[in-house]
Amino acid sequence: MFRLSLNSVIIKSIDRELIKQAVESFVARLREDHPEVERVIWFGSWVTGLPAPGSDVDLCLILSSSDKPPRDRISDYLPVGFPVGVDLFVYASGMDI
Repeated sequence: MFRLSLNSVIIKSIDRELIKQAVESFVARLREDHPEVERVIWFGSWVTGLPAPGSDVDLCLILSSSDKPPRDRISDYLPVGFPVGVDLFVYASGMDI
């Protein structure tokens, strides 16, 4: 027997401009608070213009140096209050690359 399903699924979309502004603001704060950050690379679906609902922001940070292993560095640089999830990869120039 055919039955209509309930409208229980809600798909939220995030404004691309909001994400771009959030990334730019985060990068500006990073450069101010962490002079060891030499380069920030934004990659992934938000950059290619193909984000799906629930897509996160992918960022790679290149540091001048670090005493910590790559995995242990991530918590030092994670943004607070970001509008979507963030995948952060943190490498030290000349050490990890």
